[in-house]
Amino acid sequence: MAALFGDTFDHGNIVLKWTATGGTLSLPTGRFGTTGLHMVTGAGSDGFVRKTLASTYTTLVAGVAYMPPTGLSLYECTILGFNDQSGGNNEQVSVRFRGSDSKLIVSRAVT
Repeated sequence: MAALFGDTFDHGNIVLKWTATGGTLSLPTGRFGTTGLHMVTGAGSDGFVRKTLASTYTTLVAGVAYMPPTGLSLYECTILGFNDQSGGNNEQVSVRFRGSDSKLIVSRAVT
């Protein structure tokens, strides 16, 4: 196993390491006094960052530090997702936060 990618966001430039970004993003002070990524969610304006990796991996292990949003109890937001790029960038696995009941949802192919 080898480390493929990592980002602490301490570099202060979101597009430096990511293949695509969207929505409203900012780099406020994180939980240890360094920079963290803030992705604004809700009402169709979900922020995201996306990284393209080679399609030759059969197993990927990922980790993330996450703080649930406040004041958005009706929304569901994706925290982490893995997509394939064959025929339309299809989602394979995602981890989402559902605000209505404060649950983490892990799903395959958005089910």
